[in-house]
Amino acid sequence: MAPGLVATRDVALADWIAPRMRPWGVGLGTPVASVVPGGFAAYARVLHPVHDDGDTWLTWADACRESGATPHALMQWTAITPQRLVNRSSPGQGSIAPATLGFLAEHLPRTGGVTHAYWIGWGDFNGGSIRFGWNEDGSTWSEEVPAVPEFVDPAFPLFRLPAREYVLFRGPLDADLGPLGTREVHDPSPSLLWPDDHSWCLATEVDFDSTLVGASAEVIDAILADPRLEAWPVEPGDDLSIAGDRVNGS
Repeated sequence: MAPGLVATRDVALADWIAPRMRPWGVGLGTPVASVVPGGFAAYARVLHPVHDDGDTWLTWADACRESGATPHALMQWTAITPQRLVNRSSPGQGSIAPATLGFLAEHLPRTGGVTHAYWIGWGDFNGGSIRFGWNEDGSTWSEEVPAVPEFVDPAFPLFRLPAREYVLFRGPLDADLGPLGTREVHDPSPSLLWPDDHSWCLATEVDFDSTLVGASAEVIDAILADPRLEAWPVEPGDDLSIAGDRVNGS
């Protein structure tokens, strides 16, 4: 991903979103349209892949074949997890991998400027994260991720939804978070991403292990047909809470 995002104080860019969101919570579940705005012709749920051993990645369909669960659009990872992966490996939660986002971006129309909404709770914005790794000799290293100073200012305007606050950035569809350097697999991705004409919207809720896309039927059909993506068609009222998998249980 190329650098090029610039923070914006123009939170009015997001004014169209809240009126198109459905309520969620106890007794309501978590409808698709409580995560990505309603009103689109079609929707897709893109499942985040699961890291297995080494460079191996599993699809959710792979996990179902191994566990005997039934794959379907509203399946939940906790209901299909193979026993050997319990408490060991799971899909990326709250952030979509750069490669997966890149595949999706190939199908999204380039119709002008794009707004990227990042959840303010990521440590990259407040200095609460630490990077760590291993050196060639087996020793470990760690370093604090520096906060991006302007977002520490409580006066910096945020886009707010129930239980979530976001910093807005402007930049090209495939842009990275410039101040934080080149985005890697474990760096945060935008929670919401949309063009100026609102012809599509991509949403990765911080507590979810899948990404939702609302767009035209043609765009969604292309996403569903892409063999590099594990995607299912969903409806605005479908429940994506942990109780939403009524086929396999949870």
